[in-house]
Amino acid sequence: MSKKTHAMLVLTMALPMLTATAQAATTIRVPQDRSTIQAAINGAADGDTVLVAPGTYHERIDFKGKTITVTSSDGPEKTFIDADFADSVVRFHGGETRYTVLSGFTLQNGKASQYPMNGGGVQIYESGPTIRGNVVQNNSACGGSGISAERSFAHIENNHIHHNSEDGCASGNIGGGLLIGERNGEYSVQVNDNLVEYNHANMDGGGIGMVGSGYPSVYNNTIRFNISGGRGGGVSIANDSIPSFTNNAVYGNTSTAGGGIALSVASGAFGGYYNNNTVANNQAAQGSELYTTGFAATVRLKNNIFFTSKGTTSLACDDLYQPVSPIFRSNDVYATNGAVIGGVCAAAAGEKGNVAVDPLFIGTGEGVKAYALAAGSPAIDAGLGTSPYVETDLMGHRRRIDGDGDGRRQFDLGAIEYRPH
Repeated sequence: MSKKTHAMLVLTMALPMLTATAQAATTIRVPQDRSTIQAAINGAADGDTVLVAPGTYHERIDFKGKTITVTSSDGPEKTFIDADFADSVVRFHGGETRYTVLSGFTLQNGKASQYPMNGGGVQIYESGPTIRGNVVQNNSACGGSGISAERSFAHIENNHIHHNSEDGCASGNIGGGLLIGERNGEYSVQVNDNLVEYNHANMDGGGIGMVGSGYPSVYNNTIRFNISGGRGGGVSIANDSIPSFTNNAVYGNTSTAGGGIALSVASGAFGGYYNNNTVANNQAAQGSELYTTGFAATVRLKNNIFFTSKGTTSLACDDLYQPVSPIFRSNDVYATNGAVIGGVCAAAAGEKGNVAVDPLFIGTGEGVKAYALAAGSPAIDAGLGTSPYVETDLMGHRRRIDGDGDGRRQFDLGAIEYRPH
């Protein structure tokens, strides 16, 4: 037999084995097949699914780098993983990719106790899993009390992240709900369609904190009723963080500076893009809706609504490091009483399409729909251009409709596009 014929025979014999391996993905059921979720993960191979029945599972789990799906059969309302404050509820440290999926659980009572001491509910480090459709509640850590994603390219989507807070950290806590930490080369975290509420950070970023996070995409989130003891009650963005922050509703948050959003840009860094957000009724002594400091001249803000009824300055820009305003294009910055703009941003008022008029929210109920635009709003069809993730609005409705009946389709300002009835 020739070497060529022998090689072809070996390959032919191997093909059925490869096909069998490719089709060998199985579903491991908990507790029917394995008594614990971790035992099921330990026994799983790449491509397998761990399917968890309703109940409360008192354990801490680690995915160990496996490309598997761990999901519940009946959703987070009936399926709980409770860490009993012994460690983070879930850890990803093995280079997991977006094809590793965690979905359908309530993750609670975690307390980060292993390096990097962040992520009480979910700790992601040098990995990029998909975290989808979970409730993350009542967890604590030194940073990202609910979820931390550091040196990560994770997808964090459709989660309810609430009532997470700092515990036992002498140096202070950043990111009460979520921390997007140091970036991993060219890769970035994606955060979309989450509800982030009632979280607390004793330093910055009551809802979301970004520190040296690279180029995260943060869009279609509702960030409300969070508190920080420092800057950014809703969101704090600092150092080399260059987000695309789009279609988010940020309201009802509290801090000392930047009740809604606080931006601190490092020297020589680009400040990121902030498009079509509604930032409203937040509370802070400086900049109830937006506060900027550092080298913020490279920050781009377009088609946003900044609205306050709290009697404080809506937008405040510190000139301590650089006496130059961020770049504002077609924003509505309004205060029902008190000053509208303070600091070096005052020069942006009335220029480049910016206005200071009541956007006329619907204003009924406590949900995000209260910040939809009423008929006759000056924010209808008042926006400029386009950018990633704005072909639909926060509610999933198509953007660029002719809302004012003038025959032209323009973007509205803010996160929710007006829909005539």
